[in-house]
Amino acid sequence: FYFDNFRVIKNKRDLKDTFCFITGDEINNKISLEFSDSSTRLVGIYAMAIKIVRLDCPIGSQIQLPKYIKSSMYIISLDQEENNFCSWACFAIINGAKKRGHKKQAKELFATFYGLDKKQIKAKIENYQGFDYVNELDKYEATTKYAINIICYREDKSIIYIRKSEYNDTREPKYLNLYENHFWVVTDLCKLAD
Repeated sequence: FYFDNFRVIKNKRDLKDTFCFITGDEINNKISLEFSDSSTRLVGIYAMAIKIVRLDCPIGSQIQLPKYIKSSMYIISLDQEENNFCSWACFAIINGAKKRGHKKQAKELFATFYGLDKKQIKAKIENYQGFDYVNELDKYEATTKYAINIICYREDKSIIYIRKSEYNDTREPKYLNLYENHFWVVTDLCKLAD
């Protein structure tokens, strides 16, 4: 892979900026570094592929999480959230709510974010498709005191970053794991990856 981390492309500018890094000379230089001995020489690159994963599906569903996620001591799984509400449950827990008592705070965060009054909340929740983190997470993160990072935790205990917050240096970092279209809270990233 050319990039060490995944790149999230939200608009044409992001795509254009990404292709600014991928010039023929840059590709040749990076691949040439993989040949440590002088007996091997890069002659040329004849093919290249780009893997694109769509991330525009809303986050939130009731799913059966795998055993390696459910059994981890460093994960709050939230696999029984109703109405595609797992993102808001995670945000409530990040803000200090307990796993058993997070629903009230999740609804308050939801209502505040979407600018709903008490009469509108129930109808909006019943028809809620889920949190569109590609388009909504930056806006939500701007209203919090945390840096919200998204990872993908795999069964082999490896971690891949899906989103690194631009606020990691100035705010307390928090981590959500994305499994299929469901979020859950990571309580200790360092211990999770051990």
